[in-house]
Amino acid sequence: MKNRTMGVLAVWMCTAGAAQAQVNVQGFLSGDNEFNAYAGSATDATTPLGGQNNWAAVLTFNTVFASGGYLYVTVRDYGDVVALGGYISTNGGATHDAIVPGMGWESYNAGPDLLSTDQGTTNTLIAAANAANGWVAATAGTAVVGFGLPQDYNGMPVLGCIWDPRGGVNDTVIFRYQIVPAPHSAALLVAGAIAFTRRRRMV
Repeated sequence: MKNRTMGVLAVWMCTAGAAQAQVNVQGFLSGDNEFNAYAGSATDATTPLGGQNNWAAVLTFNTVFASGGYLYVTVRDYGDVVALGGYISTNGGATHDAIVPGMGWESYNAGPDLLSTDQGTTNTLIAAANAANGWVAATAGTAVVGFGLPQDYNGMPVLGCIWDPRGGVNDTVIFRYQIVPAPHSAALLVAGAIAFTRRRRMV
């Protein structure tokens, strides 16, 4: 019976793992001054999620990512303030993480006078960053509410913003964020496996 239980549990865990291979991601993003966002892998941006050309406007998206995939945001600054801000949820909107330093965002600075944040440019920057091992932890941007950042994100307060530590005004910066399930989702998966094992032992 024990071997049968473990075998059934293994099948269940594989099935549950397959279900966890996709993550429902919700985002509220703003960028000073222009940006475009994409879903993708470690090597390229594959799916456009939209963008804005007005730092006070918020891009909202709700889409499915592959677990371990990446959210890319390419931001082009025009002047005195620099920032990417907003919130990301990896559990379909149950909880949201502010886009601030220390939350796992990485960046690569492409320098000034880059004229586009489109998908082709984004993939060129991803390739350049990977080739140069150029991804670094994003640091605080200089934008504030009413000057480079909107008043709020879908009713959630502005808690800060990020930029590249090597970046300045008029630069184009690409950001990336690896998508993994929210921690409590993994905990629920383990709890479900334990409960399943106990039920099988009682049969």
